[in-house]
Amino acid sequence: MKLTLSKIYDSYITLQHMSENKLPVKISYAIYKNINIMKNEVTFLENERLKLGEEYVERDNENNPIPLDNSNSSYKIIEGKEKEYNEKYQLLWNTEVEIEPYKINLDLLLNSDIRIEPAIFEGLDFILE
Repeated sequence: MKLTLSKIYDSYITLQHMSENKLPVKISYAIYKNINIMKNEVTFLENERLKLGEEYVERDNENNPIPLDNSNSSYKIIEGKEKEYNEKYQLLWNTEVEIEPYKINLDLLLNSDIRIEPAIFEGLDFILE
C-alpha cells in the first residue's frame, strides 16, 4: 500500500497514544505490529527533516541555530532560502512509500469497551478492515 510519509507519521503518533491505554490483547498486538512497521519510515522522515534543518537554518557567530522564539523548537531559515526550504520540506512530507500495515478488524474495536474519538479513525482508516 502506498502512503505518504505525512500519513504514516500521523498514524504512528496516533498509535503511540493508543498504546498508552490498557487494551484487549488482540488490539494491543495490532497496534504494536503497526508501530514497528512504521518505525523505519518515521525514523527516515525525522533524519531527513533534521538534515534539511541543518542545511537551511540560520546560525549565529558561534554556529548555533537561531531560534524563532524562546522555545528552541523552531529555527530561523536563511534569508532568501525560505521558498527552497519549504518546497523540499513539502516534498519530503508528501513522499510516497510502500508499506503493508497489519490490519485491525473493525469489529474488535466496535465490540470492545474502548472509547475512541472520531479523529482517531481518520488516522487509522488504512489499517482497519
